[in-house]
Amino acid sequence: MLWRFCGTALAGLLLLAGPALGAGVEHTVDWLPRVFPIHSTGEVEVHVSTGRVHVVAGPEGRIVVSASLRTVGRDVESAKQTSRASRVVATAEGDKVRVDCEDPPHGSTSFDVRVEVPPHAQVRVRAGHAAIEAAQLAGPLDLSAKSGSVQVTLAGPATVHAETHGGKIDQDLGLQAVGR
Repeated sequence: MLWRFCGTALAGLLLLAGPALGAGVEHTVDWLPRVFPIHSTGEVEVHVSTGRVHVVAGPEGRIVVSASLRTVGRDVESAKQTSRASRVVATAEGDKVRVDCEDPPHGSTSFDVRVEVPPHAQVRVRAGHAAIEAAQLAGPLDLSAKSGSVQVTLAGPATVHAETHGGKIDQDLGLQAVGR
């Protein structure tokens, strides 16, 4: 009887302490799409520390960048504070767009970045712990992740360099994966 009481009391204490010991509170911010007009096939370079990068074919004449930032904190205020310190910076110089997703040191923000480019645009992605997806493109692709998968689906002939040090590479349309 005493054991049953202690077990019930301990379970009750764990239920009360659960939120303090758990993974924390999630805070998500949607970064509104930015449209960059271009006059050629375009070029995009994306740098992400953690999360996902989706590069997909869009209409000619523009590059569109959108993102969601997902931050986890021990409570709502710490999640919001960390989220405010994280940022997405998209800049254009001529027909080249650069996207940098920045998380402060020891931050806990992951980025879900979506970039629409003309089908023949030159694409370069550098990712830390992130998955990369390139879909329906036919321009030169240079995709690299430290850990995370790389998935490539082409819309036609293209030059592709894809590598990951801790994930797998999936491809469609007859690419031959060659190890180093």
